[in-house]
Amino acid sequence: MNTRFLLYITIGLMSLTGCAHKNTSTAELVNTYWKLVEIKGTAVAVSDNQREPHMVLNAEQRVAGSDGCNRLMGGYQLSGDSLQFTQMASTRMACLQGASQADLIGVTLPQTARYAIQGEQLELRDASGAIIARFKAVALP
Repeated sequence: MNTRFLLYITIGLMSLTGCAHKNTSTAELVNTYWKLVEIKGTAVAVSDNQREPHMVLNAEQRVAGSDGCNRLMGGYQLSGDSLQFTQMASTRMACLQGASQADLIGVTLPQTARYAIQGEQLELRDASGAIIARFKAVALP
C-alpha cells in the first residue's frame, strides 16, 4: 500500500475524530431565543393556542419571554458563569391549560445562580449546583 495514501487516511481519521469532540455551538447567552424544554426535572408541555415557554436576554440586561401563559419580563445580572434574574414580573392571564407549569417557571427562574451552555443547550443551576431548568437555542419564530 502506498505510504502517501496511508498518511492521507490517518490525517483524515484524526480530523474526523477531532471534530466529533469539538463544541460546535454558536449559541450565546445574550440575544438568543431560548426555548424552555425542562423545568425542575420535568419536560415542558406546550398547550394548544398558547406561546411556548421561552426567554431572550438582551444586551441591556433585560429579559423577556413567556411562561406559556403569561409574558415574562425583568432584568438579569451576569458575571462569569453567575446569572441572577432580578425584578421579574409577569402578566396575570387566565389560562385554561398550563397554569401550574407557568407558576413553577415563575418561582424557578429567580432561584438561578449559575448557567452553562453545552452545544445548543442552556442549563440554569441553583446555588447548590442542581439543574433547575434546561433550554434549547432555536431560530426566532
